Amino acid sequence: FHFAGVQAENWWGTYVYYDSPLVRVEIDRSVEFGGIELELIRLEHGLVPKNLYASWDDNAVVNHLYFGQLLRERAPEQWEELRQYEGLENEQLARALPHFAMALRVVCDDILRGDLTRFDLATEERRQRIAERDRQIEEKKRQLEQPE
Repeated sequence: FHFAGVQAENWWGTYVYYDSPLVRVEIDRSVEFGGIELELIRLEHGLVPKNLYASWDDNAVVNHLYFGQLLRERAPEQWEELRQYEGLENEQLARALPHFAMALRVVCDDILRGDLTRFDLATEERRQRIAERDRQIEEKKRQLEQPE
C-alpha cells in the first residue's frame, strides 16, 4: 500500500487514501458520524470505479465495503471495542487510529492481501436482496389486482 492522496474540501469529512494495485483503504474523519470511518474499495485497473456505490441495477457489482460492517460480521467484540473511539479532536483521533489500523490488519487481512472474494459475496447478497424485493413487489401487485 502507498499513500494515494487526501481530500479535505468537504465540511463533513476529511479523507485519506492508501492504495494497493487492487484495493483502496479510505480513512474518513467523519463529522457526520463523529469519528473515524474506514471503507475498502475494489479498484479496477488501479482506479476507483466510476459507479462506486452499487445501485438497484441487477447487474451492478459491489466495489465498496464499509469496515464497520465487516467488523460486525467477522469480529463483533472488536466492533464493540472500537465504538468507544469517538470524537474529532486531534488527541481523540491520535488515540483511535492505531486501534482501527490494527483491527483492519487483523480482520480484513484477506482483502488487504488482494483476496477480493468478499466483494463478490456482497454482490451476490445484493442481487438476492433485489430479487426478494422484486418478488415482494410482484406479490403485492397480484394482491392488489385480485377482486375482493
